[in-house]
Amino acid sequence: MALGFTTLAAVTLAAAAHRQAVALLVPAAALFVVAAAVWRHARRRVADPDVPTTARPLALLAAATAAAGLVAAVMAFTRPG
Repeated sequence: MALGFTTLAAVTLAAAAHRQAVALLVPAAALFVVAAAVWRHARRRVADPDVPTTARPLALLAAATAAAGLVAAVMAFTRPG
């Protein structure tokens, strides 16, 4: 899960660099923070085998992927300058 958010953050950061869009640095940083939080949460959950896994993290990853796809589509159809 954390790797998915990290990948989305890296793609957003690459888009920011390619388009020279400073505004995309904020979503990229936010995705990196979410990835770190997911990784930390997963490390704690793995340590406690009595707690079952839920579908919430998967839903969050799906929502982030959809949002990143939407941003990519908007960027593809807009021309810089």
